[in-house]
Amino acid sequence: MARKHRSNTGSCEHAKLTCLNQHEYIRKYRCEACRHVMMCSCDEAIGRRHLSHQLSNGTELKTQVRVPVTLGFQTGICDECRGESPVHAPAAAIQCRTIASDEPRLTATSEFHRLQKYLVEFYPLVHRALDRDVVNGLSLLYRWPGSDPSLEPLLLLAHQDVVAAEDESAWILPPFGGTVSENAVWGRGAIDAKGPLIAIFESVERLLGEGYRPRRDIYLAFGHDEEVGGMEGAAAIGELLASRGVKPSESSP
Repeated sequence: MARKHRSNTGSCEHAKLTCLNQHEYIRKYRCEACRHVMMCSCDEAIGRRHLSHQLSNGTELKTQVRVPVTLGFQTGICDECRGESPVHAPAAAIQCRTIASDEPRLTATSEFHRLQKYLVEFYPLVHRALDRDVVNGLSLLYRWPGSDPSLEPLLLLAHQDVVAAEDESAWILPPFGGTVSENAVWGRGAIDAKGPLIAIFESVERLLGEGYRPRRDIYLAFGHDEEVGGMEGAAAIGELLASRGVKPSESSP
C-alpha cells in the first residue's frame, strides 16, 4: 500500500506499508522504509478496551513469527482510513461470476479458477496444512487431519456457484460488485453460499494460526453446481468420500 503520511514519532513518511496479518483483529503494518511496525488509530478504542493482549505484538502470517509493535497507534494507516477500498475476501469472492450451469460447456470455468486462486492467496495456512482434492475439475475437498483417528470425521459444507442475475440493472447495488457498505458485503452469493464458504476458510485459517489441531478429521467440501442439482459437485464428493471409507459424524462433535 502506498501513501504519504508523517508519523507522530519520526520523519519517515511511511510511503509503503505492508499488513502483516489480515486475519488479526488488530492489524499490524510494517513500513518498508523505516521497518517500524504500527497499528491504525481507528482500532485504538476497541483494542484498548477489549484486546489489550494484541497491542504489543502480532504474528506475521507468512512466517508465523511474532513481531513487536514499535510505533503503537498512528493515524491514517489502514485502507479504510485513507478512503481506499480494502481487499476483503468476501468481496473478492462475490466479484467472481461463478454462475451455475447444468451444461458443462457453459460453465464459466475461468471464474471458478479465479475464485480458487483468491482462496489460495487469502488462506495460505489452509493450503499449507490441509490435504486438497479437486473433484470433476472445479469442486474442492479439503481434509484437516485430526489427532484421534478413532473419532468420526466432521464435514463442513458450502458451494462456490451462484444463480445468474438475469437483470443486473434492477439491482440496487451491482450483483457482482462485492460492495462493502453498512458493515456488510453486498452481491449475488453473499448469503447463498459464498458467505458461509468464506466463514469456514476464515475460521480454519485463524485456528491454524493459533496452532490448533482438531481431535477428529475435519473435511471441507465446496461443490460447483449446487444451484443446478449438485450431481457433478456434491454427489461426486460424496462418492469420493464413500470410496475412501469416510463416513462423517451425524451428531455434533
